[in-house]
Amino acid sequence: MGQYIEGIGSIGAGVIYMNYGSFNRTDELMNVLGTFSATDLALVAGIAAHYDNDILVGINAKFYFFLNS
Repeated sequence: MGQYIEGIGSIGAGVIYMNYGSFNRTDELMNVLGTFSATDLALVAGIAAHYDNDILVGINAKFYFFLNS
């Protein structure tokens, strides 16, 4: 999602979600000890502005969260 704001530039934000599903938890001999799941979540924000007529400059930040159970 993004929006142009006069005098500031273009700003945007978003969410990235990835669920990797369920995995078997094993020991070194491949004995199944149970299961676990893995999920990633990232919050993204950015801003961009015109440097001149042909050049845009921007920056963004991503904050990652790794959710395991």
